[in-house]
Amino acid sequence: MPVFNGDQFLDETLVSLLTQGGPFRLDVFVHDGGSTDGTVSKLKSWKTRVESKQWLAQCEDLTFQFSSGPDNGMYDAVAKAFAALRPGDRDVMTYLNSDDMLTPNAIRFAVAKFQAFPEVKWLTGRPCGPRK
Repeated sequence: MPVFNGDQFLDETLVSLLTQGGPFRLDVFVHDGGSTDGTVSKLKSWKTRVESKQWLAQCEDLTFQFSSGPDNGMYDAVAKAFAALRPGDRDVMTYLNSDDMLTPNAIRFAVAKFQAFPEVKWLTGRPCGPRK
């Protein structure tokens, strides 16, 4: 997840991600571009919650990591996060912007489709409109 000064929506976005449940492992990596608001503080709090099991995973396993430092924009931040996760050949990768949300069971749905149709290499969602 790329973020820069995303304090306003970060909690709601992370809840939509971290409440995804199903038969999969969820490795979350957030790269912050050097925010000057409360973003880094929130990321530290979320990392503590996940690592201390205060946040109960609804998937098979859940990890949460973040980094903070200058980047060259959103796509550079996504690349940094993907590189930090070091995905394997069978891993499914995605990113969620820090002001977006996943609907319940979105990841479960995607995992099921990739399993049912191994020839499929790309899935996309449908935008639902701006946050109010």
